[in-house]
Amino acid sequence: MKADYLPGRRNIGPNEVRRRRRHGFIGAGATVLCFVLLLWVDAPRFTRLLLAFPFLMATVGFVQAHNET
Repeated sequence: MKADYLPGRRNIGPNEVRRRRRHGFIGAGATVLCFVLLLWVDAPRFTRLLLAFPFLMATVGFVQAHNET
């Protein structure tokens, strides 16, 4: 472990914050697009559980960008 490491300290710069925020928007867009597509093809309800993956990607991206971690 590095000597200058402090737990809970913000450890990413502005470029990485933008990158993680962009991943959040990509995940949110993928979630909405997949939801509309599943409704359009009249897919079974249980297949909508697959939306958890892009939704999780969006959530993690936004939380990491907000916390700058």
